[in-house]
Amino acid sequence: MATKEERQAKIEAMRAKMNAKLGGFKRDPDEFRPPAVEPEKTKSYYFHVLPAVSDEDTFFYKNAAHWINNRTVQCPRVHETGDCPVCQLGFDMMEGVTDKKARSAIAKKFLPQQKYAINVLFTDDKVNGDLAGKVMWFNSPQSVFNKMKDALMRENAGDDSKKPLAFGDFTDPDASYIFNMSIVEKGGYNNYDTSDFYPSAPVKLPNDKALDQRHDLKGKFSEPDMKVLVEFERKSLSGGDETPEETKTETKTEAKSETKTEQKSEVKAKAETKKVEVTTPGNDDLDALLEELGA
Repeated sequence: MATKEERQAKIEAMRAKMNAKLGGFKRDPDEFRPPAVEPEKTKSYYFHVLPAVSDEDTFFYKNAAHWINNRTVQCPRVHETGDCPVCQLGFDMMEGVTDKKARSAIAKKFLPQQKYAINVLFTDDKVNGDLAGKVMWFNSPQSVFNKMKDALMRENAGDDSKKPLAFGDFTDPDASYIFNMSIVEKGGYNNYDTSDFYPSAPVKLPNDKALDQRHDLKGKFSEPDMKVLVEFERKSLSGGDETPEETKTETKTEAKSETKTEQKSEVKAKAETKKVEVTTPGNDDLDALLEELGA
């Protein structure tokens, strides 16, 4: 007989497949999506990061998706299920390109933004409103995840006893730290740079049933659609891609390349000489990704 966790995982997988078939526009009621913050205002949420469902997993699930034809397509490279033709095209095009703007333009177009799905328990604090006491999953941006990674690698609480730093296993149900996710508007997007663990001693999880309510994080994502990814790579090489998030400056080409290698070289040359303006939904931490890539 299936366990409660196995049944929940099956349900999550069914939901992900259904949403993928329907175009990926259905919202998961169990996912926490922070609302857009207005300029000059700050929005905060307090929550505990819950531990992994099994000892074989980590507290997070790394994921990323390409935005193609007005929909998300999961990236097999980041999900670690195989090679990604779109990412590989981006890496090939950046090879030998030294101009930072050109590298950034290539990365924004072909490399997806990494995120980290986590299970969270919102505290009963009034700032959380209707979320208080709920267990949800949140697809954390790189800037938030970096604070968690720093805490995990930290050896002690620091020198200020009045403002102790979170360190070690902050997901321990018996010694859990509260994370203060602080959001401000920057460049038209939510920015999470000021988020960090609240400077206080760890506490026992206030909800004993919270661990039973954790979500199967991997099951929240559909399988990569390799047909769409390969087709996007083909159109990109031939100059026929129509990604809606791009605004291109038209340039003339002397001749058309006939081989794949020549096509990549041509696209790379264009990236070095033409202005490419890209605005991708939810790319609040894309700069951090570009920095990681050296772009």
